[in-house]
Amino acid sequence: MTTLRSQWSSGDSTIGAWLSIPSAVSAELAARTGFDYVCLDNQHGALDYQVSIAMIQAVLLGGSRPVVRTPWNEPGIIAKFLDAGAEAIIVPMVNT
Repeated sequence: MTTLRSQWSSGDSTIGAWLSIPSAVSAELAARTGFDYVCLDNQHGALDYQVSIAMIQAVLLGGSRPVVRTPWNEPGIIAKFLDAGAEAIIVPMVNT
């Protein structure tokens, strides 16, 4: 499986699912439906770090790529999600 970065660098389009409900079952189901990535929205919705770890694992098990939108631009939080297995990070609240 190619990485999202290589797909985007090649100009390829990708289609993803966006999840804000804290459920590893939903994450695996979305991953198994054929999306290129599954984004876990930690900015809005009911997700937190602990449930996101289980959801990242479920996305990987389902054969897709986990992407995480962090609550805000905080390097420590971003690093933790990357360490947990996120392939990409969406950082909100960036003004410059």
